[in-house]
Amino acid sequence: MKKKPKPYVEQPRIRTVKPQLFKHEWLYQTEKETQLPIRLGFIGLFGLCDAEGYFKWQPGRMRAEVFPYESVDCEALLEALRRAHFIEKFVFEGESFGRIPSWLKHQVMGDQEPETGLPRLLPSGEVVPGFVELEDFEN
Repeated sequence: MKKKPKPYVEQPRIRTVKPQLFKHEWLYQTEKETQLPIRLGFIGLFGLCDAEGYFKWQPGRMRAEVFPYESVDCEALLEALRRAHFIEKFVFEGESFGRIPSWLKHQVMGDQEPETGLPRLLPSGEVVPGFVELEDFEN
């Protein structure tokens, strides 16, 4: 049985941003259509993700961490990213979470980052709690 790690403390993290992200046409088009700072919001969301690209769907926290001096509707921003398929939203035990599906293609994580215990969304669409062996759920 996997040993449960020490309690996780939420904090923004350092992440990598590839230069081509600033030229991503779909992100730009989504920003143009919504009149929201989609590119900066998406990049800022990286710092709120765990090592596997999962995050708590907390627009208020996102606004405080990413846009502390602006009045940005982060709920609308997250929904625009979801509708454009840059992120996915799911609910587990009444709480909303999200993930960036392309995360592992673009981020290289070290082994020093603690597990968050956030639930995971399986390819089947099933949601499982954090701190479990995912192999037990995948067929």
